[in-house]
Amino acid sequence: MDYEKRIAKASEGRKLWRELIAKYKITDKDYVVIANDEDSNISNMTLKFLPEFMAKRAIKNVYIFSSLEFYDDADLGDGVTLVKLLEDEIEAVISLYEAYEFTANIIFASLKIPNGRLGEGLLIKDDVDIEDIFKSIVYGLV
Repeated sequence: MDYEKRIAKASEGRKLWRELIAKYKITDKDYVVIANDEDSNISNMTLKFLPEFMAKRAIKNVYIFSSLEFYDDADLGDGVTLVKLLEDEIEAVISLYEAYEFTANIIFASLKIPNGRLGEGLLIKDDVDIEDIFKSIVYGLV
C-alpha cells in the first residue's frame, strides 16, 4: 500500500476509533483486543488467556473488536464485550495503530499483526509451544 493510501486508511481508523470510544464509553482503564485472526487456534487462545490477563492487570472491562463469527456465540466472561466490526473497519484501526501507537491499552490477538510483529518466526523451533509464545507476545504473560 502506498503512503497516501496508508495515511487515508489511518485517518479512517482515527475517525472510527473516536466513534467507538464515545459509543461504548471506553476509558483509559479499559482495554481493547483486536481479534481478527482467522486461525481458530489463535481465537481460542485469545479467550483462554484473557481472564488471566485481566486478573494480572486488574482490568474490569475489555472490548473485543472483531469481524469473526467465532466470537458471536463464545462465552466471553465477565467484563468482556464483543464489538462487531467489518473487516475493513478492523484494518482501519490497525492502520491507525501502525502509523501512531495512540494507546497502550490495545492488544492485537495475533502473532503477525501489527506490522513488525514476528511471533510466527518463533514457531520454527521444536521446543517452543505456541501457547507460550501467544501468552508472552500477545498478553505479556510469562
